[in-house]
Amino acid sequence: MKYLLFFFWLFTALLAAQTPYLKQVERLIHQHQFDQALELLKAHQTDPEALYYQSVIHLVRGNIKRAIELAEKGLSKAQDKDRFYEWLGDIYSVKAQTANIFSAMLTAANIKKNWQKAIEFNPDNLKAKEKLFMFYLMAPEMAGGDQEQALKLAKEIAQKDTLRGRLLMARYYQKHKDVKRAEETYLSAFNQAPDSIHILRELASFYMNQKQFEKARRYVRRMLELKPEQAESYDFYGDFYLQQDKPDSALTQYEKAIAIDPFLYRIQFKKAKVLAQLGRKNEARAIAQKLLNKEVFFTMKRQLKKFIDEL
Repeated sequence: MKYLLFFFWLFTALLAAQTPYLKQVERLIHQHQFDQALELLKAHQTDPEALYYQSVIHLVRGNIKRAIELAEKGLSKAQDKDRFYEWLGDIYSVKAQTANIFSAMLTAANIKKNWQKAIEFNPDNLKAKEKLFMFYLMAPEMAGGDQEQALKLAKEIAQKDTLRGRLLMARYYQKHKDVKRAEETYLSAFNQAPDSIHILRELASFYMNQKQFEKARRYVRRMLELKPEQAESYDFYGDFYLQQDKPDSALTQYEKAIAIDPFLYRIQFKKAKVLAQLGRKNEARAIAQKLLNKEVFFTMKRQLKKFIDEL
C-alpha cells in the first residue's frame, strides 16, 4: 500500500482554481493556514469545490471520517463526479496506510471501488486509471492486487496516451524484476519527451534504485537545468546525494529548496533528519519541534514525535 502515497502528496489533490475565492483558498492551504481557509469556505457550503477543499483540509488534519463525509457531500452536488470518486479513493488509500493490516485489507475494497467508479463516469480520466493500475500492481493479491489487470490497464492507457503508457509499462517490468525491459521502456519514454520533468524524475529514480548513480546524475542535473526556480528540483537533488550516503551534499540541496519555498515542510523534515545523521542533534530537534507546532500532514506529525523521542 505504501506506493499508493506516490499519488497522494497533498498539493497534487488541489484543483486548478478558477474563481478568486478558491485561488485564495489554495494559497492559504499551501501556506498551511487551514483555519483561515476554512473560514473563507464557510460562505460556500453549496459549492462542491468548497466541499472538496474542506475535505482536503480535514484529511491533512487526520479527520478521515469527516474528509469522507465532505467528499461524499461534494459528490452528490458535483457534475464532474469522476473527480470526487477519484478523491474518495485517495482518502481511503491514506486510511489504509494508517490502519492495521486487517483494517487495511477491508479499506482496500473502497480504494478500488471508488477509482473504478471514477473511470465509469469518465473513461478519459487517465489519472484515476493510473492510480487503479498502481493499486493492482502493488497491492497484495488478498487485498485486490491483480497483475493481469495492471497489465491490461497499462495497455489501455497507452492507447490514449503513449507516453504515460510507456511509464506504466516500465513500472510493470520493474515490479516483475525485468530490469532490462524496464530500462529500455523508460529510455523510450525519455526519447519521446526528453524535457519532461516527470519522465526525468522517473528515469533518475530507476537508476538510483539500481545504484547506478552516474547514469542517474545526468537526469537529475537536467531537471535542475530545466526548473532551477522550483524547490522540488533541489529536493530531488538532495535525495540523489542522500541515497549515496553523502549527507553534507544532500543538506546543501535541501537548504536551497527551503529557501525557495519554506512551506514545503516535508523538506524541512528531511533537513532535520540529515542534521541528526551528521550529529547536529540540537539543530535537528529545534527544526522538528518547530514543525510539530505547525499544521503538517497528520502522518508527518506522528513521525516528528517519534523522531524527537529518538534523538
